[in-house]
Amino acid sequence: MANEKTQAEKEIESLRADLHALRDDLGKLAEDFKRQGAEQARARYRKARETAEEYGDQARKAADDLGHRIEERPITSVLSAFGVGFIVGRLLGR
Repeated sequence: MANEKTQAEKEIESLRADLHALRDDLGKLAEDFKRQGAEQARARYRKARETAEEYGDQARKAADDLGHRIEERPITSVLSAFGVGFIVGRLLGR
């Protein structure tokens, strides 16, 4: 009987060791997931920032081009703006 108890105790200790190893492995796995998620978030942030900078550069260039066109032809620009405003006003007035 004492021999059986010793064998049962060995089995329990083995199970405890396995459970501790499993807990450690799961903790490491969770840390890996967190680190990987953070890396993906940083990569997405960098990509979004680059895209926003590209759009910002394009918008600045378009604004500069528009400014130059207005400076080159001020009367045409004023008449065009008046015409567009008039048309929009008529459409929204209905």
